[in-house]
Amino acid sequence: MTLALRDIARGLGIASNITANVTTKKIIYSGNISPYESYIYDAIGSDASQAYVNATKGSLPIKIDTYGTLSLYAPSPFQNGISLNSFIPDPNKNIAQLLTYEFGRGTVIRNITDNYKDLFRYGLNWEPAIATGGSHSDESGVTQGSTDNVIPYGGTITGETTSLFTTATSEEKITKHNMQTYSNTSDFDIKTYCKPYDYNYRPDAAINKEGWTVSLLKKDGTWDVVYDLPVIPSALDVSMNDFKYHYDMDDYARTADGFLRGRVVYNQNYPDYVYGGTYRYMKVRYYDGITCHSARK
Repeated sequence: MTLALRDIARGLGIASNITANVTTKKIIYSGNISPYESYIYDAIGSDASQAYVNATKGSLPIKIDTYGTLSLYAPSPFQNGISLNSFIPDPNKNIAQLLTYEFGRGTVIRNITDNYKDLFRYGLNWEPAIATGGSHSDESGVTQGSTDNVIPYGGTITGETTSLFTTATSEEKITKHNMQTYSNTSDFDIKTYCKPYDYNYRPDAAINKEGWTVSLLKKDGTWDVVYDLPVIPSALDVSMNDFKYHYDMDDYARTADGFLRGRVVYNQNYPDYVYGGTYRYMKVRYYDGITCHSARK
């Protein structure tokens, strides 16, 4: 069980793929880094030689916003796949106990409670307030799901940009390093992989396109955009008769009582005067009570 929990923690993103050239004593920087790895890069620095020194001091403290400090295992010489990929045990941080570098045969960890809210939000850059339900979320991001507010077949969905939708701001943390960049041999593109799960997803448009979308949840966890209104600012007043379904009805996820799961998103872009460029500001509402015709439209 403990081994399975370790694998789950690493699969969630608490892992590092940072490697080094032990002969030249330089860190090898990859062009693609995860939000979690960006904390490690900030800790070791942008100079490849000095970073190697910092990464082989026995331990490397990384400070995660709001959560606190974790100490990574940093042996000398650098061990690819092991260095910066596990923690020095900390009795006050159970995630460090679970992912300790001292883990071995017979190790059992029973208490894995931790401040995962801040660790996931700031350490892994997970967006809060992702939930399904008919009611809006409170300030803590908790939504009480309900199918009481059922939308009948052929009914309408309305919304104002000022209504009590869950607020979802999207910011990209971009860390710049003056370093030698090595090409990534993998064809895996994390942004392409994650795009279908973005709030503002449209299959054939940029992820920052403005306006309204109405989507239905599929069984595979992706969303089918059945209505798109690229107008800002504007109110939403759409009939289900205007929906364009792109899949068979059997492909859509349903509640226990047979209703479809829907999502309404409003996105508007604003200039970012601090970091430059623009950022997306979205309003989101989830529905667990949409009645649809049994046949494909």
